[in-house]
Amino acid sequence: MRWWVHTRAIYIALGYLSTAKSQCELDPLLIEIRKEIYTKDFDAIDFSKHRNNVCGVDLYYPHTSLLNLANKVMSTYEKWVRPNWLLKYSNKKAYELVLKELKNTEYLGIAPVSAAFNAIVLYIEQGKESDDFRKAMDRIQEELFLGPMGMTVMGTNGSQVWDCAFAVQYYFVAGLAELDEYHETIVNSFKFLIRSQFDTECVKGSFRDKRTGAWPFSTKEQGYTVTDCTAESIKAIVMVMKSEKYQDVHSLYDMNKLKAAIDVLLSLQNVGSFEFGSFSTYESIKANPLLELLNPAEVFGNIMVEYPYVECTDSSVLGLVYFSKFFDYRSKEIEIAVNRAIDYIVNSQAPDGSWYGCWGICFTYAGMFALEALSEHGQYYENNEAVRKGCDFLASRQLADGGWGESMKSSETHTYISTKNSLVVQTAWALIGLLLAKYPNKKVIDRGVKILLERQLASGEWLFEQVEGVFNHSCAIEYPNYKFLFPIKALGLYVKNYGDQAL
Repeated sequence: MRWWVHTRAIYIALGYLSTAKSQCELDPLLIEIRKEIYTKDFDAIDFSKHRNNVCGVDLYYPHTSLLNLANKVMSTYEKWVRPNWLLKYSNKKAYELVLKELKNTEYLGIAPVSAAFNAIVLYIEQGKESDDFRKAMDRIQEELFLGPMGMTVMGTNGSQVWDCAFAVQYYFVAGLAELDEYHETIVNSFKFLIRSQFDTECVKGSFRDKRTGAWPFSTKEQGYTVTDCTAESIKAIVMVMKSEKYQDVHSLYDMNKLKAAIDVLLSLQNVGSFEFGSFSTYESIKANPLLELLNPAEVFGNIMVEYPYVECTDSSVLGLVYFSKFFDYRSKEIEIAVNRAIDYIVNSQAPDGSWYGCWGICFTYAGMFALEALSEHGQYYENNEAVRKGCDFLASRQLADGGWGESMKSSETHTYISTKNSLVVQTAWALIGLLLAKYPNKKVIDRGVKILLERQLASGEWLFEQVEGVFNHSCAIEYPNYKFLFPIKALGLYVKNYGDQAL
């Protein structure tokens, strides 16, 4: 249970299913699906000989020799490695953990892959008429999306907390939160955030950390603490609660609940032997990255254990620093945690001034967050070498049209690769980093702002141009609200620095 949360959630159910060897009746639809998928008759395929066959386009993380050896040993000597008594015991424990996972997540599961496997486990154990199976199948509907490409599945049941925390903050940053016309928007987002804070712990024996006080990525029901979502929500909550404009909602929230959020956030900083001072995603690092040698995913890297992330560390700094401006709670510990995190951010910078981003594309995304965290710590272009290098890296990637655009290939190759033309979201990211760092060359910033103004439609919106997010280096993820959130913040910071007349 020291594996990464997504991996263990998938493999608990998958381990059960692979050993239960349950089958359903072969009907005409399944026969047609088999014909569509396979190039030869299904019954003629010896699947044991194709365990390591993967299309080259899909092979991002090849098998290690250790994994191939382990697979061969387990398949060849299965009945000795795993006798029947052990099989029955392990499947019983796996089923119990599946039930606990569903209880902790209101039958959603952490993500759709494990959710689908969990539903099949319930079908086998309880039958299709069972209450648990019906609930699980009902919640899966929340992760399906019918779009231009047909039926697709989301990475989870949305990004609601993440988006709301940003929206609240960026309206304040842009000076819009003080306008009456946006009051209801902020109030509704605030109410959603306070509803979404965890107020219960997970079922005992779930191998889950303390979560009371933290925030998830999407909804409270999804049930998993996320470091940067917790930190950004803390900042958003404090902004509303400290604003005289929003006194009408101050009675809705007990600020003491933020102490629990700080407790959880501080507990998640990596202070052991791995990546000291950093923050990961759902938990702190609990196992050695050498376990990656057993990564069987092929299409994903870095999935076996938690890893440190610049973006999660940056957001955690922002939440902790903003909280400490107004509250005297664990102040010394927060100061120590922030200093450790800042050191990690600086030490993670590449010689060319860039930071590699794992959850957005890619160097532009991480650069924005890193420069914001450093600015919150009083480090700007004029007084800090790391900030100067970070700004100069971004400025050197400005395209001929004045904006910025980075390809998904950057995430895969770990090398900055530009798009042909600039992109609105990535232009906003670069501008935010430069503006917060007090980059002195206004001409560079003006050219980027010009792109944002030209791309905005008469309706006020910006159109989707390219995927903005990424998962484990190789899976692109769309964030539909990024095209609104980050341009609002970038333009707001520009006006804050240069005045309304600048636009």
